[in-house]
Amino acid sequence: HKRVYPFASCWLTEKPRLMRKPWAMTNAFYARFGVGLPEDRASRADHIGTELLFVSLLAARQAAAGDSDEAANLERETERFLSLHLQTWVPDFCNKVVEDERSDYYAAFCELTAALLSAESAISN
Repeated sequence: HKRVYPFASCWLTEKPRLMRKPWAMTNAFYARFGVGLPEDRASRADHIGTELLFVSLLAARQAAAGDSDEAANLERETERFLSLHLQTWVPDFCNKVVEDERSDYYAAFCELTAALLSAESAISN
């Protein structure tokens, strides 16, 4: 069985290698919001879990901002992050995980994640 990598760099570049352009782009997006990873986690910036955690951080900031202009800006930035990052590779990743008979728990997680991304995409379009 081939390994299914949970990193954008492994899905969006020619060969499955870590810390490539998608990793750098994700880090740049995080930095715009004052988010950085600890040194021992820096290589995981484009990991599905890290990207989903960042979306949850933006959502929390948006909720705290109420009905302000900042909340509207955070909503736009969340949609932008989803379309530029998660939606470019996560659906394919989730499909591969679901197809892999070794991934019972992760298959359920991926089915939910893919459904949420699909719903979010439908709402923002």
